[in-house]
Amino acid sequence: MNSQKIYNKLYQQWTNEINNKEITSLTNESFKEYLKLYALDSASDGKLNNSDMQVIKESLIDSLIKNIKFLLDDLLKVRKRKIIDKSLNLLEIDRNKLLEHEQMFYDNLIASFKGFKNLESLTLSDIERSLKKKELTPIEKKVSEIPNIPSQKDEMAVSPTRSASLNGIEYLNVRFMMDCPALVGIDLVNYGPFLKEDVCMVPFENAKILIEEKIVEKIRPK
Repeated sequence: MNSQKIYNKLYQQWTNEINNKEITSLTNESFKEYLKLYALDSASDGKLNNSDMQVIKESLIDSLIKNIKFLLDDLLKVRKRKIIDKSLNLLEIDRNKLLEHEQMFYDNLIASFKGFKNLESLTLSDIERSLKKKELTPIEKKVSEIPNIPSQKDEMAVSPTRSASLNGIEYLNVRFMMDCPALVGIDLVNYGPFLKEDVCMVPFENAKILIEEKIVEKIRPK
């Protein structure tokens, strides 16, 4: 094995990787060569004989071995960051440039990020829908339960001095004991909104429900 040649090849691979925004091509064959070079200092496993050890000692010094380890480790880290960045943005990578384990890593990330974005989109849609739905206050909820008839296009204002009976509809003077949103009376007239202590004459059927809910009180003639 020509260690110096492989080292030069590894150095060039690392240089190209750190100087390019896109991930560079790395074949499985080249990676296996780098791994062999990476393991040259672990001869204590008995796989290399004495003559092999002598060749290694002559061709590689300790500093060179450290450089080899740094180059290979950093090469893989840089490639890993590129794969993560591409996956996070759901960008395509030429799979032919990736090692087998990098392809699996990329595929898993793409699937995860796509699923997350779908979930994120669904969650944001749910939040948007919930914001559009105004939650009724207890008073608004009570008023909404009062039977309403769609109002006419031309609205009429009802004054407190209106007759107690008009067109067969009975009216009642009431005082509001709390703020109240607008409502539509059975006479097709819009009433309100009201503030606490407001006084108004409203249809008897509407007033009856408001009184039962303790929203208004009947004004008793003196």
